[in-house]
Amino acid sequence: MKFTAAIGALFFLSLTNMGGAWAHSLASFQNKLAEDEPGYTAIDLETPGFLLADMDGNIVDNESLNGKVVILYFICVECVDSSSEQGQLIARLQSMINISAMRDLVQFIGIVRGADDSGQFTRNYEGEYGLDSINWTLLFGDEEQLSNTEQLSLQFALEGQSTDRLDIVTHIIGIEGRWSGFFNGDEFNTTNLVILVNALTNVNSAENDGHADEVETSQGFWSRTLGILGIGS
Repeated sequence: MKFTAAIGALFFLSLTNMGGAWAHSLASFQNKLAEDEPGYTAIDLETPGFLLADMDGNIVDNESLNGKVVILYFICVECVDSSSEQGQLIARLQSMINISAMRDLVQFIGIVRGADDSGQFTRNYEGEYGLDSINWTLLFGDEEQLSNTEQLSLQFALEGQSTDRLDIVTHIIGIEGRWSGFFNGDEFNTTNLVILVNALTNVNSAENDGHADEVETSQGFWSRTLGILGIGS
């Protein structure tokens, strides 16, 4: 499903104000989404821990990202084609999210795998794909004090899942740091990912408002939502 920027903005902004309704059926929504979106795998696991550095040398660990929904992906420096496809995908997702009130609640994290000896790849990456540093950053590791990013990428692969460096995988981490699933490839319905992110941001809003235990407002709301997303009933 494709939205124009204006329609998409209105739709996402309206959902941002429906915190309670999203909170109550998050798990069932994730399961339904996984059934109907071939690219999505729903999980609820502890996020693999990491200690990395950004381009300015600032240290970032997984716990410091709590409080935001994190869209995390690994970048293979040597894999030109897949890195390009992943960069274009992240740029599309960021443009969809950043036109809404979700912008300040979401952080995009690209973790660099492999050595960028010349530094050219990382220097050019942001500008090449038109990414906005307001909620996107690159992180790096090493084999001494920081996390080894090759090993970290394997920790983000479930048992039986491919670990090919060419694979494009976009991970979603919830507000409280729980690994909430991942999307494989770049051909999934990006609107589904954005709506999942919206649901995760609103779970936090509902809990803060003291409404997390309320009964779901109506089955009709979810039916309409799934219909809008093009997900079968």
